[in-house]
Amino acid sequence: RLVTEGPNGLYAGILATSPRLSAAVDHLDQEHAQISDLVDDLLARTLTPGSSDVDKVRRLGTALLGRLVSHRQRGSDLVYEAYEVDVGGEA
Repeated sequence: RLVTEGPNGLYAGILATSPRLSAAVDHLDQEHAQISDLVDDLLARTLTPGSSDVDKVRRLGTALLGRLVSHRQRGSDLVYEAYEVDVGGEA
């Protein structure tokens, strides 16, 4: 998280050059916290012997993977939008 959210992280750089993207950065920050909670919940369910419902763990794991894929795409879109440079040679 320090690489993205730290004082010298990616998000700080994006906000310095493209403050218009602050809502997207805030959304990604919130998602980091939610994803962290999902990982903690999934780990707790799998590390307690005899207490895990395999089908529930599978559903939670699949949902987590979906969230990670979506989050990664939103992060990539944010970086693209922040640093896209039009170098076209229109005549």
